Amino acid sequence: MNLLTARRVFPQPGNSALIYHCQRRETGCSPTQKIAGYRDNTMKTSKALAMAVATLMAVLPVTGSAQVLNLPTRAELDSKGIKPLNSEQLALLLTNNTLYHVVPANGFRVPLVYFPDGTRLVRIRGQVLKTNWRIERDMVCEESVVLKREVCRSLFRAPDANAVCDEGAPKCDFGLDWAKGNPERLAQ
Repeated sequence: MNLLTARRVFPQPGNSALIYHCQRRETGCSPTQKIAGYRDNTMKTSKALAMAVATLMAVLPVTGSAQVLNLPTRAELDSKGIKPLNSEQLALLLTNNTLYHVVPANGFRVPLVYFPDGTRLVRIRGQVLKTNWRIERDMVCEESVVLKREVCRSLFRAPDANAVCDEGAPKCDFGLDWAKGNPERLAQ
């Protein structure tokens, strides 16, 4: 025998009908009664989930770097007429300034400060490492702290495409951002 009760739900968008609750006895609930009860529980769960998400968003720091990047290929950059920075532009952009390599998978920003004496500081995995850099053939060549070898990279700056592309690679490796001076205070 099923016990069937009904109650009126306060009008909400898309839900002003009666919601039926079924208490299982010997024969169980009909599919319609299960769906009606499920809809009521789903609304409660949705409200709780919305509150949890709102709480997390309020607690977690919001940064512009928390997005996944879709980096262009060299062919896409060429088709848009976007050229890599030349040697003069690289020198002005890098010297005594901070460049950020933005990791495409998670938006994590790796700060690199470039000094006029050909050294740079990189903060990665909580450590600040010192390596060398130079400008050659319209690319910045530097000792990679991850790859443990020298790499030469082209830098692209455009309104819709800021990217760092390793020499000879068909797809760019990092997003690009920059800041004047040393806001990360890596040398201090």
